[in-house]
This record gives sequence, C-alpha cells and structure tokens, in this order.
Amino acid sequence: MAETLKELEELKSNEDHVYNEEEFIIIPRETAPNIRNNPDVQLWEIVSDFSLGYELMGYIRGETKWLEWDGVIGEPFMSMNNNWETPGQLLSNWVNYHGFSYENGTGVLEVTMRVDYDDEQKRATGYVLIYGIGDDSVAGSVKKVIMNQENDRWYIENVLIRNQCYRGVGEDGDLCL
Repeated sequence: MAETLKELEELKSNEDHVYNEEEFIIIPRETAPNIRNNPDVQLWEIVSDFSLGYELMGYIRGETKWLEWDGVIGEPFMSMNNNWETPGQLLSNWVNYHGFSYENGTGVLEVTMRVDYDDEQKRATGYVLIYGIGDDSVAGSVKKVIMNQENDRWYIENVLIRNQCYRGVGEDGDLCL
C-alpha cells in the first residue's frame, strides 16, 4: 500500500500531468461490490443514476436470466485444440477472435474480462462484461464462459449470456423492454 501511495504522490507532483480529482470515480468501500464473490457485477451499475428514467418514464433497470449464447464458440477454443495453457489466455483470445473488444471506446464504453478459477475442479468461469451499447433498451451484456482443463490445457465447454436492460425486463425474463 505504501508503494501505491508513493506512486500516487509522484503522479500528483509530475509537472507533465495535470491531476484532477474529477478524473476518477470513487466508490465507497461500504457500497463497493465484492468482485471475488460476484464476478459478473458491472461497476457502472453502482455509479450510474437511473432515477431520471424511473421518475420520468417508469423504467426500472434490470437484467435478463442466463440464456444459452446463440453464437459459435469456434474450433480453436474447443476440446480438440491444445493451445491454451491458462483460462485467462483462453478467454482473452476468444474475446479477440469474436471481436467483442473491437468497438471498445467507440461503439461501446467498456469491455471487461474477469476469470473465476477453481483449481480443485480444474474449471474456470470467465466473464466478458460489455457496457455502453448504443441502444435505448439493452445497456450491456455479460457472457459467462465455462472453461475446463484437460491434460494441462484449457477449452471452452459452454457460453451463456445475460443482457443488462435500461428500461426493464420482459415478463419471461428473456428480453429487455
């Protein structure tokens, strides 16, 4: 922690960089999510103010239930391929293969990846969190990538998806309104 504080002080004193406290979003520790216990939480949910949509239009932000992803995993990421030594390496290459991060910063505001690893079970769950989709209904999505290890190599078993909804979720829980 001391090193981090020292680095922060050095950044503040750097004449080439103008430090402005408004550059950062601060989430109080008391309200910050525990990403270790809830790895699919999108941090924008905590810092966004949804009250205007609720007050003016009656919209209540929500999320769909987990559904099977209708995309193709891709042969390089299935059990027949033995290139992936870690679940993080597998997930990162899968995201790039499908171009999920291509619009990061232009077509979408954020693409984040997280991996929850279970060494005993030789399983990992990757989360690809996308937020800021230019749609008035779908705010973002979370892809849940189930990965297994076999012979010290990783492969993708299954992919699920859940959408984040600006205006609410349909009665069946499958679609955003």
